[in-house]
Amino acid sequence: MSHSDLKNTPVWKFLIKLNKTNIPYHIGGSMGLLIHGATFNRKIGSNDLDIILPYYIHPKVLLQDTDYHYNESCESKSSGNDFDYTLEIYSTSDKKSFVPDESIKLDIKIDPIQSYDFIDFEGETFRVSSFINILDSKLKYAKNGNKKHLNDIKYMLLKK
Repeated sequence: MSHSDLKNTPVWKFLIKLNKTNIPYHIGGSMGLLIHGATFNRKIGSNDLDIILPYYIHPKVLLQDTDYHYNESCESKSSGNDFDYTLEIYSTSDKKSFVPDESIKLDIKIDPIQSYDFIDFEGETFRVSSFINILDSKLKYAKNGNKKHLNDIKYMLLKK
């Protein structure tokens, strides 16, 4: 995926808005690795984002300075990973209702001590979880049988 393609994804549009708030988040997961410079053989940023917060922030507070809302019926504990909760969020910038195809699955982990870096990427400065922390999580999920993460690691290391 090229960086120009990334700018047209729902996740990128949300990140730009979240980045303008005072929320103390940092980006994890595949999007974090992409910002660090990793390459993938699958599309990143279409509808999935992992963030880390230093403490619990209510979803309404998290999203208050963006034009995003969350689907309260979909707030849940994430499955298959070590994130604390998952939100399904959607933009209402040009519409007033939830459109499932345009929603983002936002996995949120609370960790007050996880390290992060400041990285300039595509004209923005982002707080991004450290490369080694993200890779460690991806390795852990791959060891537990998650094929998506295993394929990501193979591609990053072997380009196949």
